[in-house]
Amino acid sequence: MPASLPRADFYHWLVVDIPPEVNEIAAGSSADGIVARGKQSPAGPAGSRHGLNDYTLWFAGDADMSGQYFGYDGPCPPWNDELLHHYHFVLYAIDLARCPVEGAFTASS
Repeated sequence: MPASLPRADFYHWLVVDIPPEVNEIAAGSSADGIVARGKQSPAGPAGSRHGLNDYTLWFAGDADMSGQYFGYDGPCPPWNDELLHHYHFVLYAIDLARCPVEGAFTASS
């Protein structure tokens, strides 16, 4: 992929309602790899809820892989990309008892 190709953010994980007493999420506790057609009930901290990650859209046109991708699906940069990929985990602490999203929510919900 040429460096001049326009880029966009890609969400590998979207989780809300992590209880305030949780101070770590162990590596591999929400995923151990991409599951064809997506994980439907991935593990996470008690009380948390997973949204759809961007693999849902990425695989939408693939008959073997399309589905709803909940939970964490890790990095998989294109092997032929001229640019180095960077991954960032961002955590927002908000003063809400429950995040006001329902169903199969996305980062743009």
